[in-house]
Amino acid sequence: MTKRYISDFLYRRQRRTKTIMRNTKVWSQTLADEWPEATPRGRGFNNWKTPVWSGLINPPRSSLHTQRRYIELILRAAAKMQSSKPEHLRHARVTAIISYPDLFRSSVDVFFDQDYWAAFAIRSDVNDLWVPIPTSRSLMKSYGLKVKAGFREQGYSTYWRDDDFDPPYENRQQVWIYSEVM
Repeated sequence: MTKRYISDFLYRRQRRTKTIMRNTKVWSQTLADEWPEATPRGRGFNNWKTPVWSGLINPPRSSLHTQRRYIELILRAAAKMQSSKPEHLRHARVTAIISYPDLFRSSVDVFFDQDYWAAFAIRSDVNDLWVPIPTSRSLMKSYGLKVKAGFREQGYSTYWRDDDFDPPYENRQQVWIYSEVM
């Protein structure tokens, strides 16, 4: 009875993973249809999160194959957005921002304000710090992927602290930005 239950559980999990990754593939192919009509107000950027369950893609539950496929789909979505950019938004910069190991926080972002883009990764506050990772290290190489043509890779080790909680909330991770070369 236990053996059947475990095999049934593994089968359902594998089927659910395939379904969610198939839905993420459709998302990556159709995201380019969601270009806004005009530049948004406020910060000067839009971002789109992936329609995926965090337990599916975040370690330790997910396989390296699933993580690799997920990263590949985010990069594909960004490349598709870049190639279908409307003429009136040629100045906008398309990026894929991959958080690691918390892949669930990853997104495809479009920056409409170049000044905001230039200051985006410059974070030197004691509670919000981004330190550039040497270019000799690469998330893409570690997963056996290649950076899409027209994009460049830059990684950051990040530290974020929020003292509003008791005890304070701290988060350390890596952020890999794949930005359109303009």
